[in-house]
Amino acid sequence: MIRAIVCDLDGSLMNPSSGIYVNEVVKEALIEVEKKKVLVILNSARCFQGVYPLSKQILMQDFGGYVISCNGAHCLDVKMKKTMFEYVISNNDVSFIWQYAQKHNLGVGYSQPDYFVANKMTHGFELDMHNCDVDYILTNHMEKYLKNSVWKVSISDTKSRIDSIYDEMKSRIESNCNVKVVHSTDTMIDIIHKDCEKLNSVNRLLENINIS
Repeated sequence: MIRAIVCDLDGSLMNPSSGIYVNEVVKEALIEVEKKKVLVILNSARCFQGVYPLSKQILMQDFGGYVISCNGAHCLDVKMKKTMFEYVISNNDVSFIWQYAQKHNLGVGYSQPDYFVANKMTHGFELDMHNCDVDYILTNHMEKYLKNSVWKVSISDTKSRIDSIYDEMKSRIESNCNVKVVHSTDTMIDIIHKDCEKLNSVNRLLENINIS
């Protein structure tokens, strides 16, 4: 008996960078699965605001279900509106990463529950904004908007620039912060807590809700 299904978004439920909603065929198929009391878990590298709208589209608020976002850094019980667990990047680490990116003239930003804070708009951030129902705040004063838990920090630039600096950046940031650096797309680097992993977060959730 199938008790739960885990769905990735980009390249699985939808084409990469295709917005925040699935097409009607996929939507109805997922709702039919939920009607059979199969739990749906959405698991994505996207920030929370890039996954949560889809949970509403497939009526998770009625059927129940979970959203795992930010490469596994945050897990939400949609029906109960309750955080199951989170992997938080410390404010000191956010500050270090921001200053590193500023020094190297890179785009940098961090997630907050209701907005995304960045130092400038890049092509990678533009694509991310298209995939997320979130407002971007552009500022040079990162501490001003750092109000809640940070689940993910992103660094963005052109593909050639990212490729040229990636190894040095990864070494520098990981040796000074309690994080790991992930090459997410050609123009985007994601930085999450070092203990965070998409698959591990799924397994942690399944254990929490007694599904094996």
